[in-house]
Amino acid sequence: MATRVKKFTVNYNGDPIREGEVMVPFPYTELDAECCVNRECISSVTQGGRVFRVIYKAVPERWAKVARSALNLVENEELGHYDIPNSISMDKLFDEFNMEVGTSPSAEDILLGDDDQDLDDMLSTFGCLVQAHL
Repeated sequence: MATRVKKFTVNYNGDPIREGEVMVPFPYTELDAECCVNRECISSVTQGGRVFRVIYKAVPERWAKVARSALNLVENEELGHYDIPNSISMDKLFDEFNMEVGTSPSAEDILLGDDDQDLDDMLSTFGCLVQAHL
């Protein structure tokens, strides 16, 4: 698919576009609304049937692919590409099925225990072992 971007001569902040820079779309934010001088840089793109408001900013050409990933992330999140299929939240389990999710202590909790005294003893033992090996 060909991308059509009109030829920009001025960056969003009013600075001229320098040699070796390309214009890349970024998600449009409130900060952009405050800082944008060149309103021609504000546009919208359609992806997956959804319209996303973007602002074109100049970046060095070698960073263009990485810079584009910021917009791709926002688009993919909005389009639900990162949702886990067939997943059920803990709240849904409780609300719909009256089930509670059990918990178990981590290995660290078991090893260290909940008592601060156990932690102090373990740290003291560790310190002694380190000193013995030095």
